[in-house]
Amino acid sequence: MKGTLWGIGIGPGDPELVTVKAARILGACRHVVAPSARTGEGSLALLIASPHLGPQAKVHEVEFPMTSDRALREARWQEAARLCLELLEEGDVAFPTLGDASLYSTWIYLARAVRSLDAQVRLECVPGVTSFCAAAARTGHVLAEEGQILTIVPAAGDEPLAIAEAVGRGSAVLMKVGRRIATVVQALDEAGALERSVLVSRASLPEERVVGDLSLLRDAQAEYLSVVLVEGVRP
Repeated sequence: MKGTLWGIGIGPGDPELVTVKAARILGACRHVVAPSARTGEGSLALLIASPHLGPQAKVHEVEFPMTSDRALREARWQEAARLCLELLEEGDVAFPTLGDASLYSTWIYLARAVRSLDAQVRLECVPGVTSFCAAAARTGHVLAEEGQILTIVPAAGDEPLAIAEAVGRGSAVLMKVGRRIATVVQALDEAGALERSVLVSRASLPEERVVGDLSLLRDAQAEYLSVVLVEGVRP
């Protein structure tokens, strides 16, 4: 009987933020398919998961390039899906992914690709701590209270209007800011929300960086693993 393919959210970086369930499954799986952005770069997801892997685990690093070339991305998803199906013949397979597996995660696309090749495959998802929850905990930032609306915006689209609308409704989380931080800062400034915003890069990792004055980033870049939290006006 084939094993189960597990999409495991392993949190933002600190191995101690991996859930008990995720740690148990990682320790039991025979194979681990670990995503990396570039060949030879190493997998941050694997680095976080490593303390929880069992001695029997065989690791397979797979490159998922960060590119706008949809055809290339789909080809890599299909390639990884075929690998997973092969490994499932030997038992359970874990796919660790940063943060939560259901939010802007490579797991989403891998699971679809696997399902397209085998509709009967067993897929299970384990939730994880998100980067913005870790960032809020580290900075004392309030994500939302009472009747406030919390909006999550993928800032990678350079959409100042979406940012302005989000902070106008209440609290906001701006993800994937990275090289677009200057655009984000400008949009927050125009929306009058700059002073209630904070940027956290690589939350919970040793090289974590917190910037409380975003005006310092007008002409700068931020880490890919960066998130901006915007507190809503108190009700």
